[in-house]
Amino acid sequence: MRILISLILVGLVLITSVYLLAMAPFHFYGLTLEEGVDSSYLKLEVDSENMIKGGSYEWDRVDGVFSEEQKNWKLFHFQKFEIPMPVHHPYFLVVPDLKVNYDPPRLGVKMLDSIKSLRASIHTMKDIDFILNFGSHKIFNLPAFKNYILKKDLQEIWKDIFNKDLTLEGFSILDPSIISGASYKELVYNLFILNMRKVLFPEKVQKISYFGPKNFGIVEVEFETDSIIKDNYRVEYIYILEDGIIHRLKLKTKSFDLVTEALRKRVLMQLKYKASAIEDSIQIYNEYKKLNYEQRIDQEGMIYLFAAWTHNIDNESFLREMIKFLERGINNNVHLQPLYEFAYKKYGSNYSGEDKNRKETAQKRLERKTKEELDKEIETERKRNVDNIEGSFNSDEDKIKFFLQKAKDDGGNIDDKDNILRE
Repeated sequence: MRILISLILVGLVLITSVYLLAMAPFHFYGLTLEEGVDSSYLKLEVDSENMIKGGSYEWDRVDGVFSEEQKNWKLFHFQKFEIPMPVHHPYFLVVPDLKVNYDPPRLGVKMLDSIKSLRASIHTMKDIDFILNFGSHKIFNLPAFKNYILKKDLQEIWKDIFNKDLTLEGFSILDPSIISGASYKELVYNLFILNMRKVLFPEKVQKISYFGPKNFGIVEVEFETDSIIKDNYRVEYIYILEDGIIHRLKLKTKSFDLVTEALRKRVLMQLKYKASAIEDSIQIYNEYKKLNYEQRIDQEGMIYLFAAWTHNIDNESFLREMIKFLERGINNNVHLQPLYEFAYKKYGSNYSGEDKNRKETAQKRLERKTKEELDKEIETERKRNVDNIEGSFNSDEDKIKFFLQKAKDDGGNIDDKDNILRE
């Protein structure tokens, strides 16, 4: 009898040990999600539970309905993206916003309302290589786990980075059903997804989402402000995967606002990746040249030139022309100030044609004065030649025919002098 009891006890101990051993990875996994881990096999900090949860993207539910006509918007090829911009919108004022302290410079626009209050902004961000980051973590590099991860489709991994919820709902060490619910390999894969999020995402993540209709990843981050009210704006990083490269945009929108919510939906639904080349600037510039004069000196012409410039950012002529034409318009100071500031920081001159607004370094002033003197000499010589020609005509009719033909040969359009692509 004693032998039987002893055997039963030994059996219970063995069964309990095997059970606890089987449950140990789940316990370790749960602790990792709660507290992080620092071991020879895995070093992973978890500073926010927001990094653990993923899911499908959800729209804000703002009371009311707002609709508008498509004619208020136009798609522009802006750097590596095709983005809808409000060109004829009665509500939004589009203002350039340039961050010169980044490499490459971050280009974007602010969208202001009638009282110059910020409603939304869009900025390009630096690209990231989409690489499966096994790093120095031994657990990910163990053959069984590494092969399990590598066998997964890259699109599945991409979706899981944004969509997968890594929590073990209702986990209890007394519940053996958890063992059948997830394999050890899947637990390691989940930790790999968490590590990828740490590598790819910025700090202070608020929410991770997957936007299925466009295969975008969207990461909402905390809006930094000195204001007591923290929910004035929503800041989202949009991740677009194309040929192994992650292209990113930063979208900032006013919260709880019907018009801005409609803008956010339009941007997300119409946004797409589009490769950029210097030749694209020529196509956009040719469209700009088709605008009438009133459109060129308004924000519509500015958006065309701005979009063209994003494909050839080292061509300062686009900046000069934007500034020149905006200065000819009315009430364009809000558009001009960011262009002035960027041009001066990057090139040493704000390229203003107005003496009261001009700001330039001594070197740029010397270059400008030298060019003005040269242009003056050329114009003087041209007039001298014209005067000589005028004296050689037999009649006024011959003179008129000569100058009409000359105007035809020169193109006959005074706007051609502004063609920056000839520079």
